[in-house]
Amino acid sequence: MKTSALKSNGEGLVYRGGMVFRRDTDGSLRFESAPLATGRMTADGIQYHITDHLGSVRAVIDAATGDILEASEYTAFGERTDITSAVRQGLRQVSSFGDPSLRHHFSGKEDQEVDFNAPYTDFGARQYSPSLRRWMVPDPSSEKYYDISPYVYCAGDPMNYVDPNGLDTVRVNYNGKTNHWDFSITLSSGDDVFLVSSDKMMKAFSAIVRCPDDSQTVSCLNLTITDNYALGIYHIHGSREASGYFLTRGGTPSLVNNSGKRVPDDTYPIERPSPQAKIQHPGLLGKASARGVRFHPGNNISHSEGCFLLSMDYDMINGMPTMKDSRKAVELFDKQLGASKVWVNPLSNRYEGVFPFPINAVLKYFSYEPWESDY
Repeated sequence: MKTSALKSNGEGLVYRGGMVFRRDTDGSLRFESAPLATGRMTADGIQYHITDHLGSVRAVIDAATGDILEASEYTAFGERTDITSAVRQGLRQVSSFGDPSLRHHFSGKEDQEVDFNAPYTDFGARQYSPSLRRWMVPDPSSEKYYDISPYVYCAGDPMNYVDPNGLDTVRVNYNGKTNHWDFSITLSSGDDVFLVSSDKMMKAFSAIVRCPDDSQTVSCLNLTITDNYALGIYHIHGSREASGYFLTRGGTPSLVNNSGKRVPDDTYPIERPSPQAKIQHPGLLGKASARGVRFHPGNNISHSEGCFLLSMDYDMINGMPTMKDSRKAVELFDKQLGASKVWVNPLSNRYEGVFPFPINAVLKYFSYEPWESDY
């Protein structure tokens, strides 16, 4: 965690949680700014950030007057190329040690500058130079991607990929020769990033899953949806082992009870099973609470009425997925969500999880939308 960004004379910025203080050469601190959901609160007032789909700040608005303080354009690699003429004349100098409020730009990250006029953008795990189009330190997971330079940003393709923390999380690739979705995981200290490609050709799909610190995040990404089934991958943030494949119903999603269909893409709280529940595995609350949707083992789509069947792998047999090592996947999944054990209950003869405490987790359920040329 970053605690300060100081010059050699001791002047600079000091970070305490989300709050930022300016440190003078005598060591004294004064409030500089703090983040808000829609911008930042500074010592001079509130500023709104207008962002694009990547989170890059395109305009900074003074909340009190409505004036545009700054407007920016970026290259694909994040270098600021143009500032609108309407605000160019009144624009203040952007610098970590100049204007305290205009440091957040590409991907919403903070520009920093320490001595020697060497600017970089702080992505959390690493620092990035938009002008050089490179990270300033190597990828700590570079041994997993030996064919890509450890300094390259977004595998050299920022048009299709994003990297909000300096580390990939889940890379997914469809292998046309084996008719199989493969994935690899690199754990990240920030939000989860899903990057999807087809036969290692980079396609225009990436997703950022926001992972709050106060609950566990389970991400389920539909990869293939047919009239009969939906196949995808799941990942519990912070765990490499509690990840795998899921199978649920295809067709049109529904929240109608007893519909036998998968639930719509959305965010759902996850609950531990009640003692009366037929299936003793975690399930969905919120808008899907009446459906009784659970995460449980199963080999094929006949075992699901809209529930998520988990597995470590799968085979395609006669055009339908057959799940493999399903109980192992459920054991890892349940234990990651707090199960003290997962066993075959001798009374019910069912494979069940035992949850001594409530589950504090949410499901982020979403779908991959491939180009027509993917298959």
